[in-house]
Amino acid sequence: MSKFAKLGSVRRSWDTAIIGLLLLVWVFASLTTSNFLTPLNFSYIFSNTSEIMIIAFAMLFMIILGEIDLSVASILALGSSMLGWSYAKGAPIWMSILICILVGTACGFVNGFLVTKLGLG
Repeated sequence: MSKFAKLGSVRRSWDTAIIGLLLLVWVFASLTTSNFLTPLNFSYIFSNTSEIMIIAFAMLFMIILGEIDLSVASILALGSSMLGWSYAKGAPIWMSILICILVGTACGFVNGFLVTKLGLG
């Protein structure tokens, strides 16, 4: 079998089904909504998912190494909550960001200690 025949064959798996479903939704949304394919909509999509992409990129290396850490989303939620809570209580935004970073760092340190030194995980 030649290389071109291998490239032409479609791999039947969940990956292919998800890509096909994504394309189907994309075509349906662009046919039924006039504002779907606008640059403004794409900027909204990318600005709303940038935090998730940063976390996913960092988690990629953990998954490649075979370590799956489910606490990342919990620590992210706790840090985000602390940012909102401290800002709502009157802290300046720079201090709220600092509190968020410190809470995330402390939780990550405790989590890393529990996994590496005590064998939890």
